[in-house]
Amino acid sequence: MKMDKKPGYELSVDEMALIEGYLCEELSPADREAFDRRMDTDPAWRDKIGEVKYLILGVREANLARELIKWRTDLLSDKRILTPPIQPSILLSRWWWVAASVALLVMGSLWIFGSKTDTPEQLYQAFYEPDIGLPVEMSVSEEGRYRFYDGMISYKEENYADALAKWEGFGAEVMSSDTLSYYRAMAHMGQGDFSAAASLLSGMVSDRHSVFHTDALWYLALSHLRQGEKEEAIAQLNKIPHDERAQQLLNRLE
Repeated sequence: MKMDKKPGYELSVDEMALIEGYLCEELSPADREAFDRRMDTDPAWRDKIGEVKYLILGVREANLARELIKWRTDLLSDKRILTPPIQPSILLSRWWWVAASVALLVMGSLWIFGSKTDTPEQLYQAFYEPDIGLPVEMSVSEEGRYRFYDGMISYKEENYADALAKWEGFGAEVMSSDTLSYYRAMAHMGQGDFSAAASLLSGMVSDRHSVFHTDALWYLALSHLRQGEKEEAIAQLNKIPHDERAQQLLNRLE
């Protein structure tokens, strides 16, 4: 597989910073509204959002692992000493093709493995990949957002029950409802509660303006698939015809 082919669009540093701000809930209401409008007018915008999520993962793995471990250690000892992270926006350009190559390798492996599976459970195992989660803010002073990102660390550590407990009782004033619903659903999927995950995702897939719209449909389809609900899974996959992984799974199901 050749890895040197660029995507059919350009992703500028400013766009990366804007998408990062959106994912971290840092945009002003006016900027968020403009961001949502762009999703309706720019066909490549959702693809760019997906690329930035992969890039943030690469930056986190390469540059923030040590800071996260220290932050977690301080938290457990109740020192509450938070170390500012290396700014992802500074390092994104270095990791652009590294992260893109890793993503393509993963998708290629899923396709090969998926082509040899038959049962819904096998297909689920072949195509399921946990959401990487949001980048963690390490200098949060607000109690609500502090607990949210503490829960995000538990989520990234695959301690899903702990993450769900920390996210209990949040309101929209702390984090947007679609963000909370989406990551609660991801935590439920991580611990094997597919019914609870499907319930949360079903309530948010109707919002086409949500940055989680495509991913919510994808994971809702996987939740149905894991529960043996093949037709329901196909129905959700057909709602995201431009998603490559959805088309690969549909080819195995139909």
